Amino acid sequence: MVETSGSSKGFYVIIVVGMLVCGTLNTISFKEQDDFVVDESNPRPFYHPFVQTYMMFIAEFACLAAFYIAQAASPTFRKNHELELQDAIQQNLKTTGVWWKAALPALCDIGGTGLQLVAMNFMSQSVFVMLRGGSPVIIAILTVIFLKRILARSQIFGLSLVVFGVTIVGVNTFITTNSNDSPNLVAGVICCFLSMFGSGIQAIVEEKILRKNHIHPLKLVGFEGMFGLIYNTVLIAIANQIPCDVNNVQACNANGKVEDIASAVRGIFSHSGLLSWVIIAMVSLGLTNFFAMSVTKIASALTRAVLTITTLVLIWVYNLTVNHDKFYPLQLVGFIILIIGNLIYQKVLRIPGLDKRDSIKGSVLGSKACRSFGRASVDPVPRLLIEEDEEIIDNNTTTLLDRSPIQSGLNDT
Repeated sequence: MVETSGSSKGFYVIIVVGMLVCGTLNTISFKEQDDFVVDESNPRPFYHPFVQTYMMFIAEFACLAAFYIAQAASPTFRKNHELELQDAIQQNLKTTGVWWKAALPALCDIGGTGLQLVAMNFMSQSVFVMLRGGSPVIIAILTVIFLKRILARSQIFGLSLVVFGVTIVGVNTFITTNSNDSPNLVAGVICCFLSMFGSGIQAIVEEKILRKNHIHPLKLVGFEGMFGLIYNTVLIAIANQIPCDVNNVQACNANGKVEDIASAVRGIFSHSGLLSWVIIAMVSLGLTNFFAMSVTKIASALTRAVLTITTLVLIWVYNLTVNHDKFYPLQLVGFIILIIGNLIYQKVLRIPGLDKRDSIKGSVLGSKACRSFGRASVDPVPRLLIEEDEEIIDNNTTTLLDRSPIQSGLNDT
């Protein structure tokens, strides 16, 4: 048994708390930007989803710089990376010319994140977070279709609870919302669900890349950011010319166009409060990439799943206490069912007798980087939980998921 040093325990606490704080700030900071009034003479909220997506890709691109800085400054990081390269070569994985493959998931990222940011403008943050809690359903369907994964009976039951919980939240939202106050609610719900498909497809593409190629997670995120900036530059230029109803302040800018780069830049640098939320969003995005990856690698993907579910709760509590969102008992019931369903699907909660712990061969193939892959953006729910699936092979073998978080990370290193 490996003894855990004080520094290891300290680092574990740092990454867990860091993921909770930064993961929560991701969603909160973007929604606070959306609600910020930028023009006092003609009060309008800060509606600039394409500019916000651009910020996200800048934060992702910064991960590439972080990788090279860590490689230059940390001998341990450099040594571990070299060992992973050697391991990948022995597994006949491609290690060169992989960077360009980030182009496709970056394209999916634009669709998924862009639609999320639009949806945020059309509904309250607490409702948005709850609806996004249904992401595992979409991801599970896509992984079954494209990755040929077989879901356990408990996971199917968990997903059923998620669907039921989301349905309750959705019905409560439509019942309690005044159509005059939220004319774009239906469009927001549609955008929210479409964004899940974008994120789900992105997750599948990323996993396929990591199964057959070796690329460090920070590099993959960084190259996605690079391609995302290229794509988004074109999209912003186009959106800056698309007309819209100027009276619809939630879905149009003062210039009568879907996007207005000049007013976005002017608004950010003219209001210190808005600038602060922009900085918080970019910093938290970059740090979340690091913390999520570290939690998955040092603890386990299971730990990361628990933390992301906790993030959902924190965001909901923030909106009730700070933003004074109205409390609805039916919404709480749906949220609780949704969370329980997520925990069952992620195998955090086990249902006795529903699933036998049969011998399962690990479903994740590819380099060690695949297991350490973790990232998050506006969506607090993980795009895809890449599980360490080695369950009990025989009665004398302990699974990775059954070990304590710190011990599993130390033994793997």
